[in-house]
Amino acid sequence: MPTPYETALCKVMADELGQAVAAFGMEMLGLYAPLKPDSRSAKLRGSIQHLYQTSMGQTIAGGTSEVLRSTVATRGLGLPSEPRARD
Repeated sequence: MPTPYETALCKVMADELGQAVAAFGMEMLGLYAPLKPDSRSAKLRGSIQHLYQTSMGQTIAGGTSEVLRSTVATRGLGLPSEPRARD
């Protein structure tokens, strides 16, 4: 079953928003951001650090953002698909 382009679009947007929020949280916490959850000085029990690290993997899980962007372009916008490589 082909992936509807709306699903691909939502996943790309959600992944990029998650990365932006996590990066902003890391920036706001400054030097406290990368501390482990069990550290005495860790702010928010290390949840921002964990969010930041896992947000990078979300762009790969369930299809890479580049593949999903191609899906949106071809199925949603009606653009021609990329030429396939020959063997």
